[in-house]
Amino acid sequence: MGEGMGMSMRASFMLGVEYGIRDKSSPRSMDYVTKMAEQALPQLKASLEPVTVAAIANLGLLAKSSQLSRQDITSLAEEFGRVSLASATKCFRVGLEYASRI
Repeated sequence: MGEGMGMSMRASFMLGVEYGIRDKSSPRSMDYVTKMAEQALPQLKASLEPVTVAAIANLGLLAKSSQLSRQDITSLAEEFGRVSLASATKCFRVGLEYASRI
């Protein structure tokens, strides 16, 4: 699971680098970075799909074993989605900024 998350974050960083290389001349203002992150959102979500599937499968096992309630499982799945997408977006932003320096 950790390896999958690491690979997803690396993919998000590399996506940021690619977006940054395409347009090196634009200033890296917060508006610009936010606009680029919004454009890359479908790819960021796609980079998280394998690790999200694994996380949901693990949560499903916990639900079957009655270790957690359905409400807890749903809450954990939503939190995982929020945190992983926020992390991927931050990695994208770091990659975008890094591209302006290479």
